[in-house]
Amino acid sequence: KTERNKDLQKQINEYKQEIEAQEKLCDDITKQNESIDSKMEQYAKDLKKLQKLQRDIEKKYAQNEKNKAKLKKQRGKLQNDRKILWKEKSEFDKLKTDLKTKQEQSDKDFRHTMNYNMYTSYVALKRIQDDIEKYGDDSKYKLSGKLYGAVIENFTVREEKYNVAVEAAAGNKLFYYIVENDTVASELIKIMQKERINRVTFVPLNQCGRNMRRQRKDFRGAADVIAMMKLIAWDENIVNLEGALLQIFGNTLIPKDLDVAFDYATRENYQCVTLNGDIVTSGGAMDGGFNENKYRRLNCYTSIRNIQEQYTEIEDDLNENNDKLKGIENKLLEIENEVRRNDEEMNKYRNNLAENKDKLIEIEENMEEEQTMKSNKLKLLDKHEANINRIQTTVDSLEKEMKQALKTKLSNSEEQKLKDLQSEKEELIKQISSSVESINEVDIQMNGIDSLLKDNLLPQQKELLNHIKKCDESGDIEQRLDSTNNKLQIETESRDKLSSEIQQNETDIDSWNSRLKILEKEISELTEQEQEILLDIEEHSIDSEKLVGKHQALQEKLNQFSKYIRELGALSTTDTNKYRNKTMDVLNKQLKKIKKDLEKYKHVNKKALDQYNSFLKEKNKLNRRNEEQKEDKDHIEKLMDHLDNKKDEAIQKTFSAINTRFRESFKQLVSRGDAKLKLYKRKDNGRGRNGDNDEDEDDDEYTQQSQGMLSQRGAGRQRRRRRSSNISGQRGRHNRNRNRRKSSLMSQSQQFIEDEAEDIKYSGVGIRVSFTRDSQIPSESEPEEEDGRGEGGEGARARDMRQLSGGQQTVVALSLIFAIQQCDPSPFYVFDEIDAALDQQYRKAVADIIASRKSNTQFITTTFRPEILTEADKCFVVDFKAKISTVKEVDPNEVDITQFT
Repeated sequence: KTERNKDLQKQINEYKQEIEAQEKLCDDITKQNESIDSKMEQYAKDLKKLQKLQRDIEKKYAQNEKNKAKLKKQRGKLQNDRKILWKEKSEFDKLKTDLKTKQEQSDKDFRHTMNYNMYTSYVALKRIQDDIEKYGDDSKYKLSGKLYGAVIENFTVREEKYNVAVEAAAGNKLFYYIVENDTVASELIKIMQKERINRVTFVPLNQCGRNMRRQRKDFRGAADVIAMMKLIAWDENIVNLEGALLQIFGNTLIPKDLDVAFDYATRENYQCVTLNGDIVTSGGAMDGGFNENKYRRLNCYTSIRNIQEQYTEIEDDLNENNDKLKGIENKLLEIENEVRRNDEEMNKYRNNLAENKDKLIEIEENMEEEQTMKSNKLKLLDKHEANINRIQTTVDSLEKEMKQALKTKLSNSEEQKLKDLQSEKEELIKQISSSVESINEVDIQMNGIDSLLKDNLLPQQKELLNHIKKCDESGDIEQRLDSTNNKLQIETESRDKLSSEIQQNETDIDSWNSRLKILEKEISELTEQEQEILLDIEEHSIDSEKLVGKHQALQEKLNQFSKYIRELGALSTTDTNKYRNKTMDVLNKQLKKIKKDLEKYKHVNKKALDQYNSFLKEKNKLNRRNEEQKEDKDHIEKLMDHLDNKKDEAIQKTFSAINTRFRESFKQLVSRGDAKLKLYKRKDNGRGRNGDNDEDEDDDEYTQQSQGMLSQRGAGRQRRRRRSSNISGQRGRHNRNRNRRKSSLMSQSQQFIEDEAEDIKYSGVGIRVSFTRDSQIPSESEPEEEDGRGEGGEGARARDMRQLSGGQQTVVALSLIFAIQQCDPSPFYVFDEIDAALDQQYRKAVADIIASRKSNTQFITTTFRPEILTEADKCFVVDFKAKISTVKEVDPNEVDITQFT
């Protein structure tokens, strides 16, 4: 019993130790399960956060997809608008090309309205104006004012029907060039000289103001005329432009017809221009007539101006179109940027979704692993608890067995039971072994499945997850696809545009080809017609040659019959009616008979009556002309007398003024002297000689010069008189007995010579001077000796100037020059050493006279004397050294003139 209890106790202790080990394992498993539960709770929290974040990202992704669709819609609309603008741009380009062609044709037509020099000048100044307008201050042409261009560019005609009249009135003044002032005109002239531009006319606006321009006539208007200034329009912001246009059009009216034009031109002194371009000047002269394509300048320039305005409008529309295209391109670029940003955000969200999905999968995998581990732990815990319970049961049974008394022998039932238990034990062992084998097989299968899972399924899972990521990254591919589709759409639009242009060009080519075929057909038809016409012309030429021959034959007969008629003389109507109905044979017989009868009257003038009538008419005509010429002669003689009187008055007035000034000038030069001019008249005209009784008594103290002079008209008349008398005398000698009219012509020429001789009234001018105070020149009323002058002795009255010394002659000449200068002043005088022969007092007097008159007249003198030099404003010294002349300006008060004498 003791041994048994000892063995049982030993077994019990072993079982208790095993129970403790099993309980320790159960505690470890429980702790592991608790850590697994905490991990599971954390995984659950992380999973909720990721799911919430995933939902938010999915919402944002959906919103971005909506924005992307909206942006695509806007992009499509803008692309359609761009397509429309492209179409409009192509239309504008086509219109520009057409207008350019029209402008070239208009420029060509405008070029042919003027000559080459005018056109080159117009083009050159237009180039200068365009350069200044384009570059402004940076232009190479520097002007102090504005160049407004030609006159034709600075006004417009209100109605086109007046273009011909306005152009006819202006003429070449349309190409006068309007500038701001005289300075601009001078600068442009310098530029033109530098660039060798042809001659033009400038109109400075500063010369066209109210005080300087020609005053406009006050035309109140009428029903049958209209002022041309009312028909043109100009820029009123340009100062004095109206004055410039007034100088061209201010005196021009447009009447309804030529009669009204002539009336206003002669009565109101206006220039009138009809709508057809016929001009009636203010003097009544007419110009015009047939003017087909003569006045085309305004029409051509108006066409050019309209084309330029249309071109400018198209340019503005094209610029506006380009601006719209740029705006649409910018908007498309912004939309593309927004789409790109949206795609980037979508890619970001997609990546975040993929990352979160990976995290979710990882968490779920971790949770599954933890759950599997927990379930395994629980199974193991259950197994350990079952073992503990089994071992505890065994321990309890052993402890109960220890408490029981030990029996020596087993009963049969117990033995039988023991046998049964042993057999049952063997069966259980067999079952356990079979279960162990099955468990081993299951473990083998599980290990195979685990190896399959690890080796195949998990890599496949990872591969699938990578594919899923790539599928999530397909948004980027979609973005590239969208951009590629957008580019494809743009290229498609450009292809459609080019296709439409190609189709239009093909249509134009077809139309031109068809037109070419039509023209070739017309040319062939016209060639055939030309051949036919040439054949007809050749036939007609043959016929015309025959007709010419026939015409010449008939013309010869006509001339012959006309000769017969002239020989017959004038016939009465009764005679013509008498022979009208007779045949040619009868008439020829009667004609032969009459010719035989006329042979008796050959000596009789058959045209005496006709000659008498014609001479009578000529006589009456000559009588009328004679009366008219007599009246004209009376009027001419009256006019000649009036002009002679005016001439005498002018001569006397001028002579008196010069005589007075001469006397004053001489007294200024010679303070003790006196001088006087004498006007001599012819003796033989009955008027006497002015101053015949004014001769001085002392010939030693007085000197007189007589200059016999005839006026240019008198000399010309004398020459004509001599020629006429010679011609008339020769003709009279040779033809006196042949023609009485020649003798009458000679008498008329002699009468003319006598009349011309009477017209010579003055014979000369004399000068009387006195250089001493004792002698005085007699006045006009005192008598004067003849001094040996007889009839016909012209020029013998006064003494010769050579009797005076050189200085006295110079004084007299200077006095006369200064006298003429006061009466008829010149702008300047040039004196070459006038003081060379003068004494000092005369030089001083001459210098004083020049100084007193230099404020109104410029005197240029050369001198070697200081008197004139002291009164000079400027002095130039001319020095000659080493065969070289040098000129330098010096101060008149500082120069030492003695070094040059």
